Amino acid sequence: MTKQCLYIVDDDQAFCDSLGFMLGGSDYQLSVHTNPEEAIEVLTRVTTKQTACLLLDVRMPQMSGLELHERLRTAGVDIPIIYLTGHADVALAVEAMGKGALTFIEKPVQLEQLEQALKSAFSAGVQSRRQSTEDQLLAADRAAIINSLTPREVEVLNGTIEGHSARHIGEQLCISRKTVEFHRVRIMAKLDAKNSSELHRIVAVNALLRGEISSST
Repeated sequence: MTKQCLYIVDDDQAFCDSLGFMLGGSDYQLSVHTNPEEAIEVLTRVTTKQTACLLLDVRMPQMSGLELHERLRTAGVDIPIIYLTGHADVALAVEAMGKGALTFIEKPVQLEQLEQALKSAFSAGVQSRRQSTEDQLLAADRAAIINSLTPREVEVLNGTIEGHSARHIGEQLCISRKTVEFHRVRIMAKLDAKNSSELHRIVAVNALLRGEISSST
């Protein structure tokens, strides 16, 4: 079984050592960094195939946690982030939540609270929502293509997604079956869909990303 990769970025070496000791009995593969720039070099190589999570200090002298978080976002790194914060930095942690952080934990860290946060971060639901840069770009490209379809192509696409045959769609649109099939082929080519099932999935993902349908549908 592949180990869960836990990255820790905090400029306080003593605190990192304490966290390492606290998690010593766990099965996490720890990667500890006190230098934010070095951490970024490592984190930009993290892929969505790795089950991973980042414990990130909010306030560091060389680079704040928020700045590091933004650097990762710019680089297309999608990793669940749990912020570590002192009491005076709670406002910054709340700001970090707005950037997409999973949650934050106040120092001194309590083991039970840390374990709960990590359990959430490594849950299948959170990990499955991660996307690589390539995935994000592909989704954006397909969304743009869907938005650029002609009115007739949209009508044929909707009929296809609803499961109607080419003959039925043709009758509804007052066009021939061959014309419907011609539009289908063009739509599938534009969206790089190999079959109707994949076409349905592409459209559903696009609608989900745009908030048009719920994730439970």
